[in-house]
Amino acid sequence: MRTATTKFTALLIAGLIAPTVALAAPKFQNGVTITDTGTALVVTGTIIGVGNETVTVDLDADATVETICLNPKGKDVPGQTKMTTVDAEADISPTKNGKIIINVATAAVTPGTCPNVQWEPIVGDVTFANVTLTIEQGGVTLFECGGDAPACVIN
Repeated sequence: MRTATTKFTALLIAGLIAPTVALAAPKFQNGVTITDTGTALVVTGTIIGVGNETVTVDLDADATVETICLNPKGKDVPGQTKMTTVDAEADISPTKNGKIIINVATAAVTPGTCPNVQWEPIVGDVTFANVTLTIEQGGVTLFECGGDAPACVIN
């Protein structure tokens, strides 16, 4: 009888100290959206049922930025293209009733340099590639796209 009581007590203690995320049942409302704003990427979405534990959102992408160089007369001079990486990470605490509202953006890309210091560099066309998004809570991945997971869809 003592062995049965010990096993029950051990199971009870293990159940009481299990991570909060194991008790939560996260669900996405209307999915997750990644939007290309022209010079940045923005991820939005709502997750319910996350309990009280913080959620980490990590968004990474490679960006190819066309730089348009304007001479002092405002004329277009053949530009340069630069490669850069954009990223954003945010730790979001749940609001009332275990709800997370995601609205995380990368910094806007900046133009490259122009070969003449008198020319003004401006951002032309921007192409994002190799986009990865990971949403985690307590070391558990709730959502992932890109990389080894299915490709992220960008609107």
